[in-house]
Amino acid sequence: MSYYLRNIFIALVLAIAVPSSLGGDWNIMTKPEVEKYLSDLCSQTNNTDYCLNLVESEVNGSNNTTILSVALFALDSAKETVDKVHEDLERSYNETKDANLKNKYLQCSYNYNDAIRNFELVKKTFSNGDCEHILHRIDDTVEDVNRCSREFSDYSFEEGYLNWMTNNEFRTRLEFLRAATINWAGVLLS
Repeated sequence: MSYYLRNIFIALVLAIAVPSSLGGDWNIMTKPEVEKYLSDLCSQTNNTDYCLNLVESEVNGSNNTTILSVALFALDSAKETVDKVHEDLERSYNETKDANLKNKYLQCSYNYNDAIRNFELVKKTFSNGDCEHILHRIDDTVEDVNRCSREFSDYSFEEGYLNWMTNNEFRTRLEFLRAATINWAGVLLS
């Protein structure tokens, strides 16, 4: 329960911290508008249906959905997923006896630490509306994830413990975050 309260608190603080003078459409969307907006954003990912399955019920549960709240949701959900993957990497590192695999898990853990740091910087940057910096950090995070994937590109997963489905979820959430941020930036600049 406290985890959800923390996320709600963070989202509220960020929403309050973004000055209304930044411009943009802060109007609350109707349910059909939210569904179309999410569909449009997910169509910019590599797997539209998978993206919609991930985000639709999570976002549609809110009665106060705006373009900004969707961008903040995307950030929080991507951060939550990166935390899960990082925990999987640490657990896998501790469970394996294979030195080569242990090293790969450690290298990926470093990459995901970088991703966590990037998300913390993105949260701070949302409040000042620096969309270019946010997109740069998201792209850095994508590269961190790609470096991790390359660590395992030539390795048999028979001995691995990492849940790679979570990694696919994270990639989709990153693509969704990028699309939501670009759209938010477009509204800010209009």
